[in-house]
Amino acid sequence: MKKRTLATMIGMFSGLALSTALVAGTDFATLDVNQDGSISAEEAAADPEISKNWSSIDKDENGMVDAAEFSAFEGMGGETTEAPAEAK
Repeated sequence: MKKRTLATMIGMFSGLALSTALVAGTDFATLDVNQDGSISAEEAAADPEISKNWSSIDKDENGMVDAAEFSAFEGMGGETTEAPAEAK
């Protein structure tokens, strides 16, 4: 009985940890696969939200997102600051 309870609890906590990671999004260290301190567009492809907003996140337009740029994006709740295109 104790083994079954323990196995159930482990399964529940594993699921909770996974769902928390999915909600929180991918962190900088995970995306920076080669650990050079920046995220390239290729590395960012692992996170659709980062990839979709690449031009807004890469503020200095050097083709890389550093920790400060990533943190600024995360601090905005993962939302871009680009104004919508005006209708003509």
